[in-house]
Amino acid sequence: ASLGRPLLRAPMRWVAAGGGRELSVKPDKLAVVSRRDDFVVTAADFTIGGVKATLRSEWEQDGMARMVLSLPRSAAQLDRLSLEIPLDDSLMKYMHACGDGLRFNYAGLAPPGEGLVWDSTKGNRNELVGMFYPYVWLGGGERGLAFFADTDKGYSLNDQTPMIELVRQAGVLTMRINFITRPTPLDQPRTLEFGLQATPVKPMPEQPV
Repeated sequence: ASLGRPLLRAPMRWVAAGGGRELSVKPDKLAVVSRRDDFVVTAADFTIGGVKATLRSEWEQDGMARMVLSLPRSAAQLDRLSLEIPLDDSLMKYMHACGDGLRFNYAGLAPPGEGLVWDSTKGNRNELVGMFYPYVWLGGGERGLAFFADTDKGYSLNDQTPMIELVRQAGVLTMRINFITRPTPLDQPRTLEFGLQATPVKPMPEQPV
């Protein structure tokens, strides 16, 4: 939520596949690891198929969340792992997509249409390797949501599937973040990081400075 209004039309959800079929994702427990007035750490346990996973979230006072997903070593294989963020399309008038350069990144109207309306292969880039794309914001004049990542360490991306996709359907604009897009044995522990930020990060001043 931002400025007292929900940004989402439904809860965010993990989508996974392995062995040629979609895997069930089941929540386990959510715990508050630590708490201060300006910083909270939570840990959410869940299972992907038969694989136990933990999402550690570090919440800053401005609403920024550093997310760390940990997958343990197991005999399982993941073919796909995505996070789907179903945003209220009526609030998502604009888009800002940043690659690895300055003064040439798109900032303007969100792509129109239904179905898949944009993916990160269309974002500007200079020397980014593979399908990794670091930043996309969607929102309006007052509120929005940003996804960002410093690195694709721990991700497992093929060379055909965009890392970020925007899909519009029936008033919902879903930001789909693809973290695993190729068959990936979990033969060693795997950790991946990303961030989410609801905007604005602080109130606008009542009077211009």
